[in-house]
Amino acid sequence: MFVVALASGSAGNAILARAGDEALLIDAGISLRAIEQLLAWHGTAPTQIKAVLLTHEHDDHALSAAAFARRYCVPLVANALTLAALGETVAAAPTAILPVGERGAIGTFTVESFPVAHDAADPVGYRIQAAGVTVAVAVDLGSWDEATVNALTAADLIILEANHDRALLSAAPYPLSVRQRISSPRGHLDNTQCGQLLAQVMTRRGSSDVWLAHLSRHANTPQVAVESVSRALRQAGLRHLPSLRALPARARPGSGGMPCWQAREWW
Repeated sequence: MFVVALASGSAGNAILARAGDEALLIDAGISLRAIEQLLAWHGTAPTQIKAVLLTHEHDDHALSAAAFARRYCVPLVANALTLAALGETVAAAPTAILPVGERGAIGTFTVESFPVAHDAADPVGYRIQAAGVTVAVAVDLGSWDEATVNALTAADLIILEANHDRALLSAAPYPLSVRQRISSPRGHLDNTQCGQLLAQVMTRRGSSDVWLAHLSRHANTPQVAVESVSRALRQAGLRHLPSLRALPARARPGSGGMPCWQAREWW
């Protein structure tokens, strides 16, 4: 399995997962042209995409999902409430319903959704398996519970939101209502909450590779995110920290810095 973060943050989110000649897009919150360019940069033809998985209907995750599905005749996969929330934007696009908590086969991939706490119609994360490897994605959630821990446990790569630093959020140039939404139980995880969630996962599973996703442009930085999450893990008593990488908002093709991950071989 080969995974690439095409974009991550409030300006847009998209993840490419590829196994052999088949691939999935998880969210498509950037322009169709940008997705096409980034796929080409990573040697993936749009016709290799077997489905576009949607975590929820917000524009920074769904902006060009329907357009991509229509242009390349690939299914847009989401639960019924998410598709209903998208309304006319998915007209004429091929769609497939994956109920929350259920599992389905898409080409060589096995995909299972799980519920997350966010202010959308029916938001989910995903567990994606192929070639004996599991990737877990939870990129918009304001709180977590035992079900979230279970969903992330035993993943080889965890892509998890570390949206903001609490002190930086209090000074960020957002209206009070926006700051309250971000920090609410149905908003976005802060760095400490992310670290506490990871600590629960690592206690059960041991080390995994972790990407810190959806960093706020005004209320976080990659360095602050990694340091804060690492501190929360150490405070939880973990002696061996996972490999942490904070995702940039976006990298242009040819500029370097495109976060890529490939499953390690275990003998």
